[in-house]
Amino acid sequence: VNVALKRGDAVSFTIPLYDPNNNNAPVDLSVYTRFLAQVKVDGQRDAAIMELDSDNSEITVSTNSLTFIISTAKSTVNRGKYVWDVQGMDASAKPTTLIEGDFEISQDTTRIIAP
Repeated sequence: VNVALKRGDAVSFTIPLYDPNNNNAPVDLSVYTRFLAQVKVDGQRDAAIMELDSDNSEITVSTNSLTFIISTAKSTVNRGKYVWDVQGMDASAKPTTLIEGDFEISQDTTRIIAP
């Protein structure tokens, strides 16, 4: 799943998950106890330029959908083309990659600042 957003914007978006190996049945997200999303420079395994964590209420779950909540502070990073993925961790601490794709942050034109 590819994502594009403007630098410095506070946004939220929801991605429903379906299992292509099971007749596109909704994915049961209740088996996961935590979700973590990281945005990185492609090919680099080092520190993420952005991280969203369900423990911080930046990822929420509803049935078979994940909602990602990105604050202005989180999206105020250098513009560019990155990659991202989302992992869920089950009760036995086993991680599963649920989503992956490109993540593009484009330059904003206007910067409004609170008084």
